[in-house]
Amino acid sequence: MGLLGWLFPKPADKIAKARKLMGDERFAEARLAVLDVDDPEAKAVVAEAEAALVRVNLERAVQRARAGDAEQAQSHLELAEQFHAGGQEALFEETRAEIQRIAVDSARDAVWDDLVTAAERRRKLGDDPGDFARSALHGEGAVRLYFGGDEPFGLPGLEIEPRAAEFVPPWVPDDRLRVVEALEGAWPERLHGHIRAAGEPLIDAMLALADRRPEAAVDALLDTPEDNPVTRFELGRAAAALGCHVAAIFALRQAREAADAPFTVGGLPVRVFGARCLRWAGARGPAWETMSDLEAADRDYDRHLYVALAMETGHLDEADAVLETLPDEDPAGPQLDAALTLRRALAAEVAAQPILADPSKQGSPALRKAAEATARRLQAEVDAVIAALKDLEAEEAGA
Repeated sequence: MGLLGWLFPKPADKIAKARKLMGDERFAEARLAVLDVDDPEAKAVVAEAEAALVRVNLERAVQRARAGDAEQAQSHLELAEQFHAGGQEALFEETRAEIQRIAVDSARDAVWDDLVTAAERRRKLGDDPGDFARSALHGEGAVRLYFGGDEPFGLPGLEIEPRAAEFVPPWVPDDRLRVVEALEGAWPERLHGHIRAAGEPLIDAMLALADRRPEAAVDALLDTPEDNPVTRFELGRAAAALGCHVAAIFALRQAREAADAPFTVGGLPVRVFGARCLRWAGARGPAWETMSDLEAADRDYDRHLYVALAMETGHLDEADAVLETLPDEDPAGPQLDAALTLRRALAAEVAAQPILADPSKQGSPALRKAAEATARRLQAEVDAVIAALKDLEAEEAGA
C-alpha cells in the first residue's frame, strides 16, 4: 500500500482491516474502521462488531456485579443497550436476572453476617435493657401509644410489645430426650420428616430458645440446609429474638418455600409471625398485605397487629371493623381506639385540605400555612385523647 493508499484507504482495505481486528477481538476498533463505509459487507462487519460489543459489555456487567461494583455494572449495561440493534433480548434478560441473583445473594450474605455479629454481641455482653431481645424474651404483647416516632404531624405511633411465648416456646421440655416428641406435637404431621432429618442441631437450638439464649440457637441453625422448613423457621424465630428482623424475614421465607404452604407451629401461624417481623423491620405495606390476605382464624391470632397495620396503611374502615370485635376487657382496646381516632382526624384534615397531600406544593407558603393550622388542630385532638386515656387509667386504678 502506497502513501496515498495509507492516507485514503479503499473500502475493501477498510473491510479487510476490520475483519482482522474482529479476529483479534478488538470489536470497538473494528466497528469504527468501517462505520462510515457505504458497503453491504462493511455494514455486516458493523453489525457483527456491535453484537460482540453487546456480549462483551453484558459479560463485564456480570463481572462487576460479582465484584460488588453496582455502578460499573449498570454502566456496562447501558453501553450494551447503546450497541444493541435487536435480536439479543434473551441475552439481556439472562444478564439482568443474573445480576439480580448476585444482588440478592450479596444482600443475603450481608444479612447473615449481621446476624452472626448480633449473636456474638449478645453472647459477650448478655442482656442490654435497650435491646429488642430483652423485650422479646420477656414481653407480654402490651399495646401502647408512644411519641417520638416518624408519624405525620408528630402523632403518636403504636407500639406492640413482643410476646415472650413466641420466642421462648413454652412447649419445649427440659428433657433433651423429649424435644423431638415436643416438636412433633407442635409441628404439622406432614413436616415431621424434617424434624428427624434436622437431628441434634435442632434439639440444641430448641433447648437454647427455651433457655432464652437465641444467640446459641443461631449458632446451631445457621448452617442447616435451606430446604428444611423446621430449622429455617426456628432460625427465623431466633433471629427475630435478637432484633435481626431482616434475617428473620429471609429465614421465614425459606421455611415457607420449603414447606410449599403456610403452616402453624405451636399455635403460631408462620404468616402472622412474618407480618410481625416485616412491621418491626419498617415494611408496613408488605406486613399489611400479609395480614389482610389471611384466613379469619389466622388473623384472629393477633387482631391487635391487624388493627395497627390497617391504620398505619390507611385502611381505617378495616381497622374499625376488627376493633369492634375486641372484648370490652381487652386492655389494648383503648390504646387502639385512641390511635384510630387520631388517624381519622388526620384523614379528615387531608380531605379538607388537599394541598397537604400535593407533592408539587412542597415548600410553598400555602402548604406551610395549611400544615401549621393542621398541626394545631391535631395537637388539640392528641391532648383530648391522652386526657381520656389518663382518666380511664385513673378509673381502673380506683376500681
